[in-house]
Amino acid sequence: MNSFYIDDRRPQTVKLIVAPGSPLVGRKLGFLKEARQVTILSHRRKNREAELFPSEEVVLQVEDKVAVLGQSHVIGQLHALNQPA
Repeated sequence: MNSFYIDDRRPQTVKLIVAPGSPLVGRKLGFLKEARQVTILSHRRKNREAELFPSEEVVLQVEDKVAVLGQSHVIGQLHALNQPA
């Protein structure tokens, strides 16, 4: 979605759509924050409005949309993790 510079770092904001069969299904948003070192900006479930800075206790479901902020290599790992098993 976007990127910018902070000193010599270039974090990115991206929208992740939880894929069917993804290992992320059933995980809490806190898992993304702790294990992947990203900041959760928003969460949107199908047919609902987006929630800014959602609770880390939200459990991910298929087709959830999550906006995250993180370093590009971490974002790449997150996209790889979202692939169906």
